[in-house]
Amino acid sequence: MYRRLLLAIVVAATAAALLPIAKAGADSHVPWFEPSKVYASNFPDPSVIVDDGTYYAYATNTGGAYLPAMSSTDQQTWTARPKYSPNPYNSDPYFNDALPEAPSWALPLNVGGHSHLKTEIQAPGVAKIGGSFVAFSTVRVAPTSASTRYCIGVSKASSPLGPFVNHGSQPIQCGSDPVGSIDPDPFVDDNGTPYLLWKSEGVPGRTPTKIWSRQLRSDGLAFAPGSTPRAILETALPWEGSVIENPSMVHFGDRYILFYSGNEWRSGNYRTGYAFCESPVGRCSRQTPSPLLGNTSQWLGPGGGDAFVDDSGRLRLAYHAWKAPYTDYQHGQRYLRLTTLHIDGTCRLAVGDGPVPNDGRRFYVSNRLGPGCADAVFSYGRAGDEVFVGDWDGDGNDTFAVRRNTIFYVSNSLRSGNADETFSYGRLGDAVLVGDWNRDGSDTFAVRRGNQYFVNNSLSGGNADLRITYGKESDEIFVGDWNGDGGDTFAVRRDRDFHIRNTLSSGIADQVVTYGTAGDVILVGDWNANGADTLAVRRGNTYFLRYSLSSGNADKVVPYGWASDEVLVGDWNGDRVDTFTVRR
Repeated sequence: MYRRLLLAIVVAATAAALLPIAKAGADSHVPWFEPSKVYASNFPDPSVIVDDGTYYAYATNTGGAYLPAMSSTDQQTWTARPKYSPNPYNSDPYFNDALPEAPSWALPLNVGGHSHLKTEIQAPGVAKIGGSFVAFSTVRVAPTSASTRYCIGVSKASSPLGPFVNHGSQPIQCGSDPVGSIDPDPFVDDNGTPYLLWKSEGVPGRTPTKIWSRQLRSDGLAFAPGSTPRAILETALPWEGSVIENPSMVHFGDRYILFYSGNEWRSGNYRTGYAFCESPVGRCSRQTPSPLLGNTSQWLGPGGGDAFVDDSGRLRLAYHAWKAPYTDYQHGQRYLRLTTLHIDGTCRLAVGDGPVPNDGRRFYVSNRLGPGCADAVFSYGRAGDEVFVGDWDGDGNDTFAVRRNTIFYVSNSLRSGNADETFSYGRLGDAVLVGDWNRDGSDTFAVRRGNQYFVNNSLSGGNADLRITYGKESDEIFVGDWNGDGGDTFAVRRDRDFHIRNTLSSGIADQVVTYGTAGDVILVGDWNANGADTLAVRRGNTYFLRYSLSSGNADKVVPYGWASDEVLVGDWNGDRVDTFTVRR
């Protein structure tokens, strides 16, 4: 990113020499950042915070300011910082730079006669730390072995609009990288602990670009005693090219999410990616080989992102993009853009507010008995459909079928789309059961009328293959392979007692088991891959699993989903262990 500002400074400085002081730093490419006016032009590398219901945005030098700052109450209309009145810094009556003065250790630069800009400052990151507002900026310093070298400066203000006052007689971070340290981003964890992230440029082909993190002191003005910098990510994917940069961390949905940009900033190849991290200084791992944000027909090179959680609890990402068809400052500008993100059912980030909860069509499939992300998310059927689980084609994997009236729509894979088989069976009002009634490895349907069961051994219409009577009409009925012989049979519940029958025939129960309480929701599955089904009770979104057909305490207690979810049980991946899917 360290090359980004050079053209902007030259253009702004040249314009300043030709225009009245009221429009210092303005021209057709880098518009004037006019005080107290709505601004919707060049605003690269944005940093956004929210304080007391108002949003504040900061950017790389634009319109003649080291730290342009603007505010909004709706995240749509942004107003440039008011002018200083009175102005104690210079003779400009329109002066509104949130960082009025450069650090004393910055490299002096000739910016073409501009009276204010005397050095190169860019890529800010701002946060509220310890009751004050702390800004970190990339500042050019005297070159050493490289043609340019940058360090990170820190400044402090009592207001989000400044003025920010430089702190210390030296940078807070420089590093041993030939180009120094660039792109600072402060992150404050939920417990109030602050951290600073930044990047080291590296040497393309030899030393990768790295993103670093280190804990800050409680006031944010220095690093915490005893802390050390930790490299948490480096260049790895083809789309990133030879550089990753612009780190931004946020804690959202119980996850530490690191956003970053990759590839050449002035081109249409620039992109935004992300990784999940174990902690603010912990190992980070990419969740997908593709970038999160790419080009659209209107916007190119989305990058420089900064994440925050807004007052509505939404995860938001502020970033810049070139308006198509132009990139670079010869003809283009980098505009502030904002988008909402969500963590989808597979625990990956996606653009948008997310699916509408409880639309009744979306399945969240988990292959583990425990909390965590779904392994697959898809929609099937309609919201009003009745859903069933079975291994319809005998491949060892359970999938779904839905019923509308008396028609069954069977899918042999965990996906959206059309049914693989469609047929009619039974009557309206029949209670439907699923099982492998003849031990052939495939599940089919049975219908219940009172205490009579009409079993069909094929996925087809027609008459039942078997008719049996078991239990009472008032009994709650369950299906399972209770003895592990490969065939499913019935059990009925009366109050807390389960009357289990191991053959598809009338008669008395082979076993009576007491488990749970009378009001519990009961689920059936093979929870430990021993070949036999047992019981589980559901209370809210917590499941109490029993590994044997006996009374006693649960062998395993697991949470999954929401208390309002419809829950389905199946072996979705053929590992012989039944797990949960929730339907919303």
